[in-house]
Amino acid sequence: MATIRIDGNKKGAVLVLWKIEETEDELIKMLPPTSDVTEEIEGMKFQKRRLETIASRVAVQQAVFEFGEAYHGVRKDEFGKPHLIDSNLHISISHCYPVVAGLVHQAYPVGVDLERRTDKIRRIQQKFLSEQELLDANGDIDKLTLLWCIKEALYKAFGRKQLIFKEHLEITPFELLENGTCTGLVKNGSHLQQYDLEYFHFEDQVVAYTL
Repeated sequence: MATIRIDGNKKGAVLVLWKIEETEDELIKMLPPTSDVTEEIEGMKFQKRRLETIASRVAVQQAVFEFGEAYHGVRKDEFGKPHLIDSNLHISISHCYPVVAGLVHQAYPVGVDLERRTDKIRRIQQKFLSEQELLDANGDIDKLTLLWCIKEALYKAFGRKQLIFKEHLEITPFELLENGTCTGLVKNGSHLQQYDLEYFHFEDQVVAYTL
């Protein structure tokens, strides 16, 4: 299937959503030989995981094209954060089969996340939310899912692994809408970084991304 949604150049960011309907071979043919995606999926046993990985690169490639640049592939740093090869653009990737997301920003590190609504989120809410955030969510499964999604996007934007969601990622209370905006803060030692985020619902999933 072709791209299902492009949110173009909001504050220098382009978000591409892709719904997987292709075979593995069809997706690989959409990428340049220099991307080395076949090597990346070589050790992956589960077909869905392989498809998500390849399709996410296709989504990133589509977003890169929106900036008029060529796509040469993705590499990951020591923290597992993805980076474009031979490009100064910043990227983030998420997948929740059958949908994948690729977010590209021309100047700043960014984060995107996809989440599907599940009752499990109620059981773990106290592990990732502060007291203020718990009050804001008030047990609502849709708000809880979105808060988790937002914190995942913030975590990816920060790009390191020393963060505790409950302590280091803070979300300002906001009204839950079908499509909306919110503000998040990453607090890690002396590092303080505020992010503006947008979110929206697509089919049975919620999408959140930094701008």
